[in-house]
Amino acid sequence: MEQNINDALDVYVDRPLGVFVDKLESNLTNINQKFLHIRDIFQAQKIENFTKLPEAREDRNMFAKRFQPDDSSAGSSQAARIHMG
Repeated sequence: MEQNINDALDVYVDRPLGVFVDKLESNLTNINQKFLHIRDIFQAQKIENFTKLPEAREDRNMFAKRFQPDDSSAGSSQAARIHMG
């Protein structure tokens, strides 16, 4: 199995740096935090199941800010190198 993975990487990965994956734990933490903030915005307006946007402009702006990816957070831009063997 490991040889199959190595063979596939040789064929499909053309970067000399190898294969990188984001750190799952920090990404999940960031996603969960964003979700909690978004949920709070909708719950405060008594909107169930995110069926519509809040009416107040401030709430819509807060939702839009939280909904966008945050590339400046440390966890989302770090990578961990995959080591085989």
